[in-house]
Amino acid sequence: MKKNNIPDSRRLSASAFTLIELLTVIAIIGILAAIIIPTVGKVRESAKKIVALNNLRQIVQASLIYASDSNDRLPGKENHTTSTPAAGAEGDKTLAGVCFQLAYAGGLNDGSIWFAGADDNGTNNKDVSTVMDKDKAALESNFDYTETSYEYVVGLMATDPSTTPVAFTRSLTKTGWDDGPWKKDGGHIGFLGGNVGWYSTATIKAGKTLIQGGAGTAGDLTDDITLTLPSSTNCDIYKPAAAATTP
Repeated sequence: MKKNNIPDSRRLSASAFTLIELLTVIAIIGILAAIIIPTVGKVRESAKKIVALNNLRQIVQASLIYASDSNDRLPGKENHTTSTPAAGAEGDKTLAGVCFQLAYAGGLNDGSIWFAGADDNGTNNKDVSTVMDKDKAALESNFDYTETSYEYVVGLMATDPSTTPVAFTRSLTKTGWDDGPWKKDGGHIGFLGGNVGWYSTATIKAGKTLIQGGAGTAGDLTDDITLTLPSSTNCDIYKPAAAATTP
């Protein structure tokens, strides 16, 4: 039998070198992970914001479609569509009614539209398929309007200023977003003119985004969403029952 003529010192050296290589690879993987994982998280967050922005744009568009068949009136304040829904269907005195009316007469029957991907409210973990039930007579049982990701301005006319907000991410206050789907980072606002954008809490607090309507000093900038309404008597803001109260 042949003896192994490789000295012990050389075998130990080879083993040590292999271990060093392994540790080096592990270190490199750790460094790459530290770089890549946060980047992936940011990309996912950006993707969710884009989806939420497009969802809000669809809400605004559905509102304008609704108005085109309802004497220029958007949902809310009992501005029922001229095509009367089935008996017992949701009216438009609540956010639930607004959701239903936009589904019935605005073509917005996709229930997932009303929920942002970053929102941690319970409803967002459910399978939300449609807003209306199959008979178009009531809300689908899985659609829980009390936890939607948006608030909605009711009592608007399509002829109101294009800078008037139609809907916006839940929990917007005078100091920015309090506890919305994106926490205190910011949120989306959709305007009557059709434009929708992301606004940081800092931007809202600076009072350089919102334009006052008849409820305030028309044309002046403001940090108060309630002052953007065309009228403080004819308009109101409907919000999810579970959301924080907007001052």
